[in-house]
Amino acid sequence: MKKSTIRRRLNTVLATLAVLLLFGITLVWWAQKTHRETVHRTAELFKIKDRVLVDSIQVNDALQSLLLDSKNEAERKKARDAEEDLSVAIAALQSAFEDRPTLAATVSELHSLHRQILEPSESDASGGLAYYRKNYMDIQSRREKLLSRLNDEVDGA
Repeated sequence: MKKSTIRRRLNTVLATLAVLLLFGITLVWWAQKTHRETVHRTAELFKIKDRVLVDSIQVNDALQSLLLDSKNEAERKKARDAEEDLSVAIAALQSAFEDRPTLAATVSELHSLHRQILEPSESDASGGLAYYRKNYMDIQSRREKLLSRLNDEVDGA
């Protein structure tokens, strides 16, 4: 039987340690990459959520201004622009977060609530605004529930 020298045994240990070191470096690199991706994805989600909240507030403000002056075209345009931006935000959310269908469903439900209010007010200003005035508490309640659910889903992400 051949006797191994100390040098040969040390070379085996050093080679094993080098492999373990490379494995550890790869593991740290992978963990940092995953962390960066998660931070980026979370920041993107919060950005879209904030955009949805701002658009929702702008639509609501414009509708309340239209209650005071139904012929105000600037407010009508503001509501339409905010609603269009909300549509773009929903599309961005659905494409970026396909793995979170409940999140997209909540935002789509919020969008349909706004469309439900805006469409009648565009075709028949007095009728649409009368609908908004009549159902204001129900609309606000639904809107607040949807925004609360959106916040909960984003915070849980």
